[in-house]
Amino acid sequence: HITGGSLHWYCQGNGQYVFEVILYRHCDGITTPSTLNVTAHNHPSVSSIPLTKVASYDVSPDCTAGPGQIAFSCGSMGGGQGNGIGAIEKAVYQSAPVSLPGVPPATGWIFTHTQCCRNSSIDNLIGAASSGSTLVAMMFPNSGSVAGQCTDNSPVYLGDDNVLFCENESVVISTLPTDTDADSLYTSWSHPYDFFGQGGWNPPANPGNVTYASGYGMSASLPVIPGSNTGAVLNHATGQISYSSVTAGEFVMCVETESWRNGELMAKVRKDWTASILSCGAGNNPPITTFSLVSQPLQIDTAGMNHYRLWIEPNAPFQFDYLASDSDINPGTATPQVVALEARGALLGTNWMDSSSCANPPCATIVPAGGQSGYANVMNNQVSFRWNPGVHHLSNPFTNDPIESPYSFELLMVDDYCSVPARDQLLMEIFVVIVPPMAPLMVNIQLDANLDAMIQWSAPSDTGSGLNGMFVYHNTDAN
Repeated sequence: HITGGSLHWYCQGNGQYVFEVILYRHCDGITTPSTLNVTAHNHPSVSSIPLTKVASYDVSPDCTAGPGQIAFSCGSMGGGQGNGIGAIEKAVYQSAPVSLPGVPPATGWIFTHTQCCRNSSIDNLIGAASSGSTLVAMMFPNSGSVAGQCTDNSPVYLGDDNVLFCENESVVISTLPTDTDADSLYTSWSHPYDFFGQGGWNPPANPGNVTYASGYGMSASLPVIPGSNTGAVLNHATGQISYSSVTAGEFVMCVETESWRNGELMAKVRKDWTASILSCGAGNNPPITTFSLVSQPLQIDTAGMNHYRLWIEPNAPFQFDYLASDSDINPGTATPQVVALEARGALLGTNWMDSSSCANPPCATIVPAGGQSGYANVMNNQVSFRWNPGVHHLSNPFTNDPIESPYSFELLMVDDYCSVPARDQLLMEIFVVIVPPMAPLMVNIQLDANLDAMIQWSAPSDTGSGLNGMFVYHNTDAN
């Protein structure tokens, strides 16, 4: 009953690597294992890396159930304790720090983990119950590679853990690929892998691809019916997938994300998951959301529905408020709906409140606003996003382009309708940029009796982005 997962790695300060596997499963199946192995391919001395389960989460949706309604749950996380399609466990596995001697070959070091089996009720695969899942991450050589040293973190996916929505809804599925090193990312559709058999890495022979049912494919993993279902549209820059469907079912999906630095391919990772579309009965409207700028960015562009790109300066505190309202009544309890915040981003502080607890502080924070004391409120919700990036957020130690670096933050407002809450979301891509100072204004140039020059100028304002001084150039050749 594996529903998907991902595999990635983190650099440690001493040059070693920590590998991490995320597994998702339907909670009506067997429990996730306490340990697992990642297999290394193309490495001369390391062939297997053991991982231990470090955390397990019930990522079933939170909702308020009334008579005849189901609030999906994994119970105590044991085998067979799920109560339906939306009861999902997220299990996190990590390795101890490991050394990888040498430098990857041109074909890369490939890391895999394979599990069996998928859910028998999958609609877009043939023989799903006997199909497995193989998670893959690939590490490539680059001009900054140092033998035996980790010089690049792989991308990770911070998006949806449980892709569950109702038919007749227009939705956005979030994968939110993020890179700690601020490398450039490109996400594309990919073919989900089957179980990894005996032998070496040799796709699509080993692992093989899963077999799609008629009418489905790699970029058409969700049902397409002209005039009814729109095809899933992937934003290659953000990893967001837009879709609208009138067809209920369970559908396996997969994307692959590449990270690039100075024109060099650094890494590839993949995320494999199951999207579940339910017949939810009476319509439930998502919260209505707006945002308002408290401080003005240098520039703001609309990149799509609820998707914005903003440019801000370092050392200039930035803030916006995010507001939601929902007048729907939960039919099972006849009570107003509660609207709760969810938020994601590599530079969000722990519990959204701690500005020092991310990979590159100061971190962004989100605090309750509008007189609220928490992140959930009846009918209305208001929070304030705050970030004061430093000059060190302009670039990472590995890049040659210090002009601007993007950071993605995703905020969602979710109601408590059972069994599938409705939501609206906001994606902010924030670029921290240098604003060059203006040239000095020449005021006066005079020669005294000794033919010495006196120059007067009006200095430009210091933008706070690295103006350290000015140079005066002269030529002693009169010609």
